[in-house]
Amino acid sequence: MRLCQKTTSTNKLVMGTFSTRVREWLAAKPARDQVQARIVPTWQAGRPLARPDDYAKLAQEGYRQNALIAACIFEIVSSGAEPPLRAVKDLPDGRVEPLPFDHALSVLCRNPNPEQSGYDFIETILTQQQISGNWYVRKARALAGNLLHLFPVRPDRVEVVPGKDGYVQGYRDDGRPLAADDVIHGKLHYDPLNEWYGLSPIAVVARFVDLDNNAGDFLRAFFYNDGTPAGILKFKARVEPDDRRRVKELWTQEHSGMQGWHSVSVLDGDADYKDIGVSPDKLRMNVIWETTESRICSIMGVPSAVVGALVGTNPTYSNYKEARASFYQETLSTLWRKTADRLTAGLRPEFSDERIRLEFDLSKVAGLQEDIAVRRTFAIASYEKGFATLNEARALAGMAPSLDADADQRKTAPSPDLGSAFSAFSRRHRASRLFDVEHGGHEQHGATIAEKTKARKAIQALMTKHYQAERKALLAHLEEDE
Repeated sequence: MRLCQKTTSTNKLVMGTFSTRVREWLAAKPARDQVQARIVPTWQAGRPLARPDDYAKLAQEGYRQNALIAACIFEIVSSGAEPPLRAVKDLPDGRVEPLPFDHALSVLCRNPNPEQSGYDFIETILTQQQISGNWYVRKARALAGNLLHLFPVRPDRVEVVPGKDGYVQGYRDDGRPLAADDVIHGKLHYDPLNEWYGLSPIAVVARFVDLDNNAGDFLRAFFYNDGTPAGILKFKARVEPDDRRRVKELWTQEHSGMQGWHSVSVLDGDADYKDIGVSPDKLRMNVIWETTESRICSIMGVPSAVVGALVGTNPTYSNYKEARASFYQETLSTLWRKTADRLTAGLRPEFSDERIRLEFDLSKVAGLQEDIAVRRTFAIASYEKGFATLNEARALAGMAPSLDADADQRKTAPSPDLGSAFSAFSRRHRASRLFDVEHGGHEQHGATIAEKTKARKAIQALMTKHYQAERKALLAHLEEDE
């Protein structure tokens, strides 16, 4: 009987463990057949999707032939790749700890592949995403399956292959199939009409890029053709076709090119020259440049003063400094966060640790050091004045929290008035206690309580006055920083 009871208990324990495991498995397994991530036609599932833009055209006409587009991308890429990418680990107490120097992810940050440094790697993917709106990184693995290298892939070589469930099934690299886990795909901007590919900023501003290029071509052709508008040579007598062609060739030969800019023509009495072209001053080229440059700079997210554009340029150091600060805060900060998060999402599964991630080490950015110094000065003042705890001050300064026992306590710095008030209260308190002990007088003891109350109110008034003054000083300090 006891054996049967033991067997029954064992069976219940086994069944309970099995049920728990089944529930855990069901809770962890996504019901992908119940949620359609994106709508994919049946005939399109498993087939590569066409890229929305012509990458070669965007790179040639938008990047290589337009000086302002190139200047904006140069600025974004050179500044964006300045802070090194590093691998860190989030600890349970809120601190961030850099991974060891020889950790595989740290090694990938420094040397992603045999041909590129960490700077070259970030420079490549930032350039690609500014042109096409997309960047792709291919994972190179060892025979054992572990990750060895990271290689950027040109966006015009890669196509997305959707699955029937609306998720990315894989990729195609020049026709070669790649598993979805072997590619990291980053998008610069979300395209509301294409959920699979990112939106290119050059494609958005393409019309103004064409206008800018055409204006440049016109100006170039104007000076190349002799620096004067086109015209008509008018003869009073009839001119045969052969003679007309010969005169036209001679006129063009004499006045075209730099050698003909200041040449003089002599016409007889039967000939007349009439200007029919348009000169740059009539076209008001500056208006065209200002229109195109303002659109291009706004779409690329680079202030015109930073790249020396014509529109809005004011050659003063203060304006350039403000434009530079705006560039870091509004464009690069988002770019750093987005790039690091996407690389983290693509690489974290390779190391099976949800606490590790990638981030850009902004302490290495020269342009941000002044802001960091200002924040740290403010953090120290806040802690010294008692407005912030040690950990709050460290957070303001961009530092990890301290584990000291008193790190969450405010540091008090009483003013001289408060100190004297506390001293007076202490003296009265000691005197009253001594009088009570020696005389045991209850009436005198009541008078001492009144003195204590009066002293306490005086201290409260002094404290209120003190902290109001500190608040006023703090607000003035903040207004100066702004």
